[in-house]
Amino acid sequence: MSIKAVVFDFDGTLVDTNTFVLKHLEKTLDKIGWKSKEESLEQAKQVLGRNLSFEKFFEEVFDTQWEEILKAYREDATETKYVARPGMLEYVNTLQKDNVSLYILSNRDNLMELRLQQAGFDPDSFKIYRAPEGHKKPDDKAYSEVINDINEKGIEEVLIIGNHPDDYLALPTDWKKQFRAFPDTEENTKEFSQIFDLGDEQIYDEIFNIS
Repeated sequence: MSIKAVVFDFDGTLVDTNTFVLKHLEKTLDKIGWKSKEESLEQAKQVLGRNLSFEKFFEEVFDTQWEEILKAYREDATETKYVARPGMLEYVNTLQKDNVSLYILSNRDNLMELRLQQAGFDPDSFKIYRAPEGHKKPDDKAYSEVINDINEKGIEEVLIIGNHPDDYLALPTDWKKQFRAFPDTEENTKEFSQIFDLGDEQIYDEIFNIS
């Protein structure tokens, strides 16, 4: 299949979000003198895999003090740069040279363009969609706008690339065969293969192997 368009997830797919969050969270806990730092960081590792909103993530890890810690986290969060997933910058550049249309669909509402730029991407290379409030992935309406855009352009040769099972679950049934998993954790890999029964043709640990 000659690919004409690719729809990427953002966090954990284009960029290594989990590494950033843990790194900056450790910095924040040191800054505020958090006594149970190691315990909280270990809990954060577990909760990150659940693909929660940022507010829910902090609430799960820090309970009643989550707002205070999230505020401290955000004070200088933009100073710590995001990095791309391994091979992703080169993969995106190859797609651009082949005149493939690039899209992003993300649950994220804020700072996406800045984080893309920090990771070495050109934000203008992508048509960016944000899943609407109330219809974040895995909701089955999350992809509606980007799919309508692609259909209106008459593009049929499309891949959807995501790291988390929610990226797969949100797709309409007739689009699921076009999904390619690029998981960033062992847990996500297991869930894709064992729960959703995706085979080697849909799960990849090297981005350039995706076809």
